[in-house]
Amino acid sequence: MNYTESVIYWFSNQQLKMKKNNTVKATFLLILICKLLCGFDALAQQEEDAALVFVSTNIFVNQKKLVRENHFEIKINNRKGEKYTSVNIPFSNLSKIGKIEAFIKDADGIIIKKLKKSDIVTKSAIEKYSFYEDNFIQSFRLKHNVYPYTLVYSYQTIEKEFIHIASWIPLLDTDVPTKKALLKIVTPVDYQIRFMQTHLNEPLIETTADQITYQWEGNYDQQVKSQVFAPPVFDFLPQVNVVPLWFEFDKSGSLESWKSFGSWQNAIMNGLDIIPDSELLKIQDVLKEANSRSDTIKLLYHYLQDNTRYINISIETGGLKPYPASYVAHNKYGDCKALTNYFRAVLKSANIPSYYSKVYASNRIHDIDHNFPAQQFNHIILYLPGENESFWLDCTSDRAFDYLGTFTQNRDALIIDDTGSWFVRTPKLANNEVLESRTAEILTANLPATIKMEQSLRGYMYELVFDLDVNYTGSEKKRMLNKYLLPKGFEISDYEIHRTHRDAREIFFHYTASASELISQYGNDIIIQNVPFDLPKIETPAERTFPIQLDYPINKTDTLHYMLSDACQLKNPISFELNSIFGTYSYTLSMIDEHHLIVTKKILIHSNRYPLSDYEAFHSFYTAVVEQENKNIHLTKTN
Repeated sequence: MNYTESVIYWFSNQQLKMKKNNTVKATFLLILICKLLCGFDALAQQEEDAALVFVSTNIFVNQKKLVRENHFEIKINNRKGEKYTSVNIPFSNLSKIGKIEAFIKDADGIIIKKLKKSDIVTKSAIEKYSFYEDNFIQSFRLKHNVYPYTLVYSYQTIEKEFIHIASWIPLLDTDVPTKKALLKIVTPVDYQIRFMQTHLNEPLIETTADQITYQWEGNYDQQVKSQVFAPPVFDFLPQVNVVPLWFEFDKSGSLESWKSFGSWQNAIMNGLDIIPDSELLKIQDVLKEANSRSDTIKLLYHYLQDNTRYINISIETGGLKPYPASYVAHNKYGDCKALTNYFRAVLKSANIPSYYSKVYASNRIHDIDHNFPAQQFNHIILYLPGENESFWLDCTSDRAFDYLGTFTQNRDALIIDDTGSWFVRTPKLANNEVLESRTAEILTANLPATIKMEQSLRGYMYELVFDLDVNYTGSEKKRMLNKYLLPKGFEISDYEIHRTHRDAREIFFHYTASASELISQYGNDIIIQNVPFDLPKIETPAERTFPIQLDYPINKTDTLHYMLSDACQLKNPISFELNSIFGTYSYTLSMIDEHHLIVTKKILIHSNRYPLSDYEAFHSFYTAVVEQENKNIHLTKTN
């Protein structure tokens, strides 16, 4: 029985007693209790599914060992919050788990259930795209059937080699509040660290004769929600990053500067670029057709694509040290580190220098903090500078040669060299490199209408259709195309996907589809729905809390031919244009003859970053486009 049910039960008994004595008192009590219950219901509606009541991390570090003590108290308020009762604790050969303890407290703070050793399951953390990892998980689930209750658990990890002391984000999820969070780091007095905190106060630092204690305290009461055309949510979360100035991780290294960090990264790769003789013979055979430096690079890149595949392998040095080139040559697979290191060695055998380069790859550009040398990266690519022509190669990609795409374009890349490291910005996608062009013939003689669509896709849509074409077959591919490529209300019947050649940076998607609600007729009046550009819904200025971040341009064109079975005329021919600092939009609606209506439209939104103060103007431009795109076309029969 929950609290509200208890109150109702109590009130019912009281009402029965009072009816015998005083109806007025009973009525007054009814009004009072109803007000109380309404108040409780309002609170219940506002109450979150779960809350991280308290989280603490205590870290004890010296030159040879790092010990983390983690403690969590999670309040579960309803059934939806139960997903946070499943706990996964990662560990590996580098990070050992100490004692795990857990129990549940009821609403009164009484311990009602404890975790048993048999409740803990150990399993591999191998992802479906992984071949092998030395990462594992100890997992358990501890829950109760009466809300609210609190799950309390703690565990310890021990690391003997480390390059990070803390990457601390005291959250369960972006929509779960954290009431109180503490991070404490204890080091020897002569142990040097660097730290950076975001959306948290400076730490309290206490020094004794033999140790230094750093302590951060914070919370997370205002939940951050992702917004369209905004920086990554990650940038707005409370977090602390702490690194050692000097470390021992496979080899001695330093985070004094990016140059010292690069020197360490280069040192742990020393000797990993040896290509077996059997592989060198194959490479020499490939190069028989090369007539120039660019020919050589392209032919070898095609050889890489045709003879290796991407599989994640994360073992030993925490995913920072690649497998030897000989391993990839023999096994024909590897992760981004291994494939990049292998291809660097292949190019070296052809006397072409290239650079192992670290980037942060993601759907949205996440900036690297240049003032904080640390492992801030999640992907490796290859940089080939040249006097006349430079190349950027993603050695895990099956797409066009020298195409980085939306995942890695316009990012800071840390170039690793034996003399140190430096940053180079990867090329950003230009307007013509993201152009999405549609030409359609729409036949209205019979309903549903028949659409014959021809699309030329570049940029993100090129990447999406390429991946769908490569990774799906048959009915599943058709389902995915319907879901991601067709306008709402269209149903695909036949399609074709092709490229002009393997290194084309565009892909063609032609299809035939039907649409039952595209055209409506009311007497002599015909209403046709426009086929709108695919533009995401954005927040109102009142809802917006983040600045604008457009990582690459939005560039779309449409030419839509409506073939009308009846002779018609437009009620109002339209020519509509918008010009703004954010971009341009044009829309033209006209009749070629009585049976042929044509719609031509274009939109270009520039890639850029704008402050929150510009959002109202951006919203005005953007919504004007969307409103025009959603307007119907009105025709009248002339016969």
